Amino acid sequence: MHDQHNSRVRNPYAQRMGRRSAVLLQSVLLALMMALSALIGFIWFGGEGLLFPPTPTPTATVGPRTAPTRDFRATRVAEDAATQVAYSTLAERLGLSPLAKPTQPNNAPNATAAISATLTVAALTALPAITPTGLSAATPTGTGTVAVILPVVINNGGGGNNEGGNPPPTPTPVQISELPTEAPTEPPTEIPTEVPTPIPTDTPTLPPPTPTLTPSPTLYFVDSLKAFVKATPSVAPRTGPSNLNITTTPIASGVELSLRGRDETGEWVYVCCPDNFSYWLRLAYVDIRDNVLPTTAPTEAPTNDVRLLLLQPPPPTTVPVFTPTPIPSDQYPLYRHDRYNSGQVPSLPGPPLQPGWSNPDQAGNVLISPAVVNATHVIVASADNSLYAFNRTTGRREWGYVVAQPVHMAPLIQDTWIYFVDDTGRVVGLEDVNGVQFRWQQTLNEPPVSNLLFADNRLYLITRSASNQYLLHSLDRGNGALLPTFGNSDALSPFAAIGHQLIYVGNPQLRALDIYNFEAVWTNPAIQNITAQPVYILNGPNALAELYVADNTGHVYAVDANTGRILWNTNIGRIVTGIAVSATKVFITGEGYWGNLARDTGILSSVNATGNIIGGPIIDNDRLLLVSTTGTVQLFQADSGQLLDSQQMPNNWQVSGAPAVGGLYIYIPTDNTIVYTYQGQP
Repeated sequence: MHDQHNSRVRNPYAQRMGRRSAVLLQSVLLALMMALSALIGFIWFGGEGLLFPPTPTPTATVGPRTAPTRDFRATRVAEDAATQVAYSTLAERLGLSPLAKPTQPNNAPNATAAISATLTVAALTALPAITPTGLSAATPTGTGTVAVILPVVINNGGGGNNEGGNPPPTPTPVQISELPTEAPTEPPTEIPTEVPTPIPTDTPTLPPPTPTLTPSPTLYFVDSLKAFVKATPSVAPRTGPSNLNITTTPIASGVELSLRGRDETGEWVYVCCPDNFSYWLRLAYVDIRDNVLPTTAPTEAPTNDVRLLLLQPPPPTTVPVFTPTPIPSDQYPLYRHDRYNSGQVPSLPGPPLQPGWSNPDQAGNVLISPAVVNATHVIVASADNSLYAFNRTTGRREWGYVVAQPVHMAPLIQDTWIYFVDDTGRVVGLEDVNGVQFRWQQTLNEPPVSNLLFADNRLYLITRSASNQYLLHSLDRGNGALLPTFGNSDALSPFAAIGHQLIYVGNPQLRALDIYNFEAVWTNPAIQNITAQPVYILNGPNALAELYVADNTGHVYAVDANTGRILWNTNIGRIVTGIAVSATKVFITGEGYWGNLARDTGILSSVNATGNIIGGPIIDNDRLLLVSTTGTVQLFQADSGQLLDSQQMPNNWQVSGAPAVGGLYIYIPTDNTIVYTYQGQP
């Protein structure tokens, strides 16, 4: 105790330091409390804006705008939006998967995702390689399910025109300079991961604000025509000029109608006024008669003719009607050029004709399909079970696609898409963008007997079953899904043409079917067993829409395409296998001959000897082109029949597929593994 006391007494410095530390700590705490009070007061009276200024909002930087791909279908934003809305409406009514949707404010859908959702892929892990036996087992039938197979492709392939020919395609893309010489390996079995891009649609015919006059042979129009309902099983009017529109109460046969207008083709008429309402009916369902024209009408004006009616726009609430996309003047995208089988191009190459490709590449075997032409390529199939694309000006082979089955029917081109059907009935959709890209396939399991046709984003073709039953199929061109099928106990002919909203077939009598649901609109039993592709033409001398056909009795017929009424018929006395129609003439070809008839009367003008013409005649406004199976190429003056030029392909080459025309070139598939090409003059 004494020691402790002494130590406290002996350390006065330590005692003073302890008191100073306590005072300092109290001062610091007091200062902190005063600062905190000041801060709270500052914020309370609105100073937070100075302490916590708003976070700057980043300003969007506009990136470089890419140049859009040229699309001759739509030149304005409004038209493009209308196209998307129209097809979406159409797809909803038909139960199809929409290809794309219009942009909505603050809710822009992903078009690629929408298409991906519609594509069902079957057998993802067990799909076999493309072989004749594996194909049948791996692909679904008649379900609309799309089983896909990895394509085997050569991009930028090809070599010179060597004696032995180029090797068949290999399964991997290679540069031209690196084209291997070994045989191709078996295709891999994995599934391609590409998703189809949205495909453009046909342009809808938007209703004009007022009726528009259309030129007529009479140059005379009336406000209305008297007509009567024909005795048909059921005549159901529509709210618009299409079977896609809503039906209304059926009209009994014999009821008198007042026709107040028509569509552009005359296929549909605007009807007033049963039950005090206005409707649309097909012209085939009414009989226009008992009309008397006023004395002011021209003496040559027909009395009961749909051409006397004004164009009537459909109500804006109806489903828009799609019109065909114009074909560029230098392309040949279908067999016989277009869905009408017109065989008519804007301009044929003029004489003199000269060889066009100096050193073309070769396919792996003889060519076996007709040729078709898009903006950059000539596309044709070979007996090596491959599809080839050759540069249309140089003949350089730019890609090949291994099909693993023969393809004898013509491919079909629409936009950047290429469609073909092989001999087993497998329909395939490709895209020709920086090389060929596989998109979808659909297996029908029946060999095709017709070439592909196209209308309103649908593909059409005829197949034959093992029991010799013929079926007309329609498929969605965006994903290959199966749509309505037409067939009965009668045998369909292997020929078809599409007009406005009708597809014309023989089964065996000539018949017109609605393109959407295959409703039989009219049948003409007097015309049976047609022998050539029918040809559909608008604004004819005898009817607003005319159809030209030939049957196995050697007769050629001109028919009102909207009603099936025969306008004239002429007995040629020979089987007709090809037809083309100009403004004034009907050109026909057959075994060893060609001829022409007057389009207005059907009078036979001439019959001329020639070789067996392959693919039928090709015409423009002034000239006629004929290519024979033996390699003779002849160019005629259309009106006079004067021979302008005649060429014979070298080395006795035979023509193995129907020719095509693109610009100044004539493309001819041959049995010598090349597309032989002639170049003409403007």
